[in-house]
Amino acid sequence: MLWTIPSAGADLNHKGDNLTTLLKELEYPDEDIREDAVTALGKLRDSRVVKPLILVLLTDPVEDIREGAADVLGLIGDQTAIPALIRALRDEDEFVRESAVRALGRIGSNQSIPALEQALQDNDEGVRESAAHVLKELNGLMSLPQDNPVSGRSRSSCGP
Repeated sequence: MLWTIPSAGADLNHKGDNLTTLLKELEYPDEDIREDAVTALGKLRDSRVVKPLILVLLTDPVEDIREGAADVLGLIGDQTAIPALIRALRDEDEFVRESAVRALGRIGSNQSIPALEQALQDNDEGVRESAAHVLKELNGLMSLPQDNPVSGRSRSSCGP
């Protein structure tokens, strides 16, 4: 599906491409191009890219790209992304789920509290710890679990 959005008219410092080109790149078969497009769109923090990034978050086959889309949606902070980010809390990949938790925390809506409370039961400790941290920030009622040390997991992200 091609997203048609009026050009931002500005050099996005992404090889001279404009917003329309970056949105087209979200659909390229080459995952490196899609990943670069997500990163470049994150630098814009433009609410016009929320719907295309939601589609990427929910449908891209590459975990790193879904993870980056969640990060960028959190940076943009548009509340229309909340339902998709909540859905991403059920993603098969723990890094996507953790990015969705952080994004919901950045958006900062009480609408996400029930889903974040459910994330406290996630099978991945990084997701659980992130959820506890975000809930603590959102409502001051939760504390970080004392019996779950930080795991030291890592994976490079395509987020900005």
